[in-house]
Amino acid sequence: MGRTIRRAGVAAVLLPLAAAGLAVNSATPASAAPTACTNAAANIDYVLRSSWTRCWGGTGHFKVLIGCKSSPGSPWTALVQGPVWVSVQEGAAGVISAAVCPPAQPLIVEATTLT
Repeated sequence: MGRTIRRAGVAAVLLPLAAAGLAVNSATPASAAPTACTNAAANIDYVLRSSWTRCWGGTGHFKVLIGCKSSPGSPWTALVQGPVWVSVQEGAAGVISAAVCPPAQPLIVEATTLT
């Protein structure tokens, strides 16, 4: 599971860009766009420190991106992506993309779907 540490201000800029369909720190395997995706922010599980997403329409691939902090006042946000790109065909069959906050940053603060 790749992760990078960013200032909270940078994460605030990157996550909306990712939600707009721009990849963060990695290239997408296809330029097609998935549709009918779950809202990753609505899927946040604060107890398990995780979120997930699934797309079942359109074409291409997707994965979840979450932001994690060590404490509510921390200026740092760790960005954690789902481990692999999932195809829409796999998503239609029930496969999800999930990510979990690392132990050093156990507080999940945001989530979005990368397409």
